[in-house]
Amino acid sequence: MKRIFYTLSLIALTLGANAQIILEDFASVAGTALTSAGWTVTAANTTNVIATATPGLTFTNYPGSGVNNAAALANTGQDLYLGGTGSIVSGNAYAGAMINISAVQATGDYFWGMLQSTSTSNFVGRVFAKTTTGGYLLGLSKGNEASGPVYGTTIFSLNTTYAIVLKYTFNTGTTTDDQLYLYAFTSSFPTTEPLTPEVGPVTSTVTDAPNIARVYLRQGSAANAPTLTIDGLRLTDTWGNGNLPVKWASFIGSKSTDASILKWSTASETNNSHFEIQRSVDGKNFEAIGKVKGSGNSNRSVNYSFTDKEAATTKTTYYRLKQVDFDGKSEYSKTVSVVNTIAKAGIGATLPNPFNNDLNVTVNASSATVANIVIMDMIGKIHHTSTEQLQSGVNTISINTTDMPDGIYFVRVSYNGETYTQKVVKK
Repeated sequence: MKRIFYTLSLIALTLGANAQIILEDFASVAGTALTSAGWTVTAANTTNVIATATPGLTFTNYPGSGVNNAAALANTGQDLYLGGTGSIVSGNAYAGAMINISAVQATGDYFWGMLQSTSTSNFVGRVFAKTTTGGYLLGLSKGNEASGPVYGTTIFSLNTTYAIVLKYTFNTGTTTDDQLYLYAFTSSFPTTEPLTPEVGPVTSTVTDAPNIARVYLRQGSAANAPTLTIDGLRLTDTWGNGNLPVKWASFIGSKSTDASILKWSTASETNNSHFEIQRSVDGKNFEAIGKVKGSGNSNRSVNYSFTDKEAATTKTTYYRLKQVDFDGKSEYSKTVSVVNTIAKAGIGATLPNPFNNDLNVTVNASSATVANIVIMDMIGKIHHTSTEQLQSGVNTISINTTDMPDGIYFVRVSYNGETYTQKVVKK
């Protein structure tokens, strides 16, 4: 099974065949700082904190296309890295992403690349962008090469999504003979590695990396760096190892009287053990609230559902799914929100108003309890009193007022130590 986000095997810090150590599709709700979602600061600049942005990017055949949100990078500010628990130490390391650049500078600067496991600043592979007539060019350097980056010849357009792959090749001849390649795609992502890269092979006198274990995002300088959105980050040891174990078809949330109803479907599944349902009240900090068994391996559409009865008093509740393989690897769905139709405890409505004989009193209760209902006139005379059993959620109580004269009344509902009053008119 393909590795999702990080590996299990750490023997000699090597990875087995077809390993994938990072997968980042920015599942947090838009506006969430990446430091709250597993990323670590490399340059502690509080200007332009990197956060998730909506919508996510799409690119034909790219494995992370249209999944969750994206990350927004300005041309100066905070720098971050993301790593797993393993490293790639031989063969090839591939770092993939979708990019959409909205502004670029004449001098150019790097914004994305690879790191080794023990460093936050030794940017082994650096991807650059600089302006050119009609658009911009993409470039590449191996580490902090004194001669600067090598740029390709393809002219890319602003405000257009492209897929790129940075490849690092480990060689064993000397300590400076490792090679870098940059692939860039304008229409569709290929299933096999192309023969010709956009840039490369690139070498330098910079010492080779002992391993590749992290990817980073960099907001350089306002004078040189691009402004962009980036999405679908992958770090793997084979070209074709960016696919997801579950292909999501849909995930929606809705509100019933006293619960949140979650429904999702998959188009296909590979080695899928189960889904862990996670809930959050702020869209950032999630807790597990349940589990639904997966279908293992499937090439057909499969529908699932889960009912959360514990969120009835929350104004807005956020949900995501953690898909877990049989070998323990996992990845996340997008995040959905459910807005509670029960705004607060108390009287929701008294209908009709004005009323004739029958008055329907709606009471919102956070839990099962007993309520006392009193109807009194303007001078405080009581015309009705009753004790009612309430269920958690919305309760509608019908009261016959045939013996009450026309006029203005106050409906008073008391339960759980609180009293709620609403004005009504009988005609």
